[in-house]
Amino acid sequence: MASAGKLALDEPMDHYWSDPDLSHDPRRMALTMRLALSHRTGFPNWRGPDGLAFVREPGSTPGYSGEGYQYVARYAEHRTNEPFQRLAERWLFAPTRMLSSGYIASQGATQPIATAYDVAGKPLPSEAVTRYNAADFAHATARDYAAFMIAVRRDLRMSPSIAIERSRLQADQRGDLCAGIKVVACPPWIGFGLGWQLLGFPDGTIMMHTGKDAGAFTFAAIDRSTGDGIVIFSNSDNGWRIILPILELTRTNPKLVEYLRAQID
Repeated sequence: MASAGKLALDEPMDHYWSDPDLSHDPRRMALTMRLALSHRTGFPNWRGPDGLAFVREPGSTPGYSGEGYQYVARYAEHRTNEPFQRLAERWLFAPTRMLSSGYIASQGATQPIATAYDVAGKPLPSEAVTRYNAADFAHATARDYAAFMIAVRRDLRMSPSIAIERSRLQADQRGDLCAGIKVVACPPWIGFGLGWQLLGFPDGTIMMHTGKDAGAFTFAAIDRSTGDGIVIFSNSDNGWRIILPILELTRTNPKLVEYLRAQID
């Protein structure tokens, strides 16, 4: 949408949308899509019982925040006067032919939803999702998500300038992720791009994303230079345990495997 001029990376989102909880905090006027997509809003991951508030200065050190992505969704809705779900369908799911994906889903509606299991192997209840969350609870198949990643790697429908921005390091995380003995396995640079974690190895950049909810763990990565990629969806709180063995069996970039192993250890 930024490539098409419908949204702007560096426009203050406050011009169109401001969370009521921040009405008396002037720092809200510094919030942009760029800061939100690179996790530099200064928000916590999710608001607490007292509402949404800054926990650090916007634009300072990165901190993963689902609230930042919800903020972008509200901004997009107010700037375009269209609901987020319709925007997602038009600009993401339809062009990439993600036919089994969406933000609103319930068991047995159009596609079966995998049963989630806790760490003891006990099935968890499946609740219908009736309201979208731009940072959580999206439903997809591994095949759909692979199609999405291929489109990302090809910069589908992206203007050259926005494609460059998405692949550029926006927030440096090396100091946090590569402390102590972990530095040996770390790439020369690592951090958030626009929506992805980027790992800059000498032979190419890997775009990576993970997700975790109760009874689910997901992993996705793609090498921008070679096109090699992998998507792993698991429906268990133990799902993270299968990631490294699968990566090794599929001969995924050993430098990525080494980095991930060091992070777990």
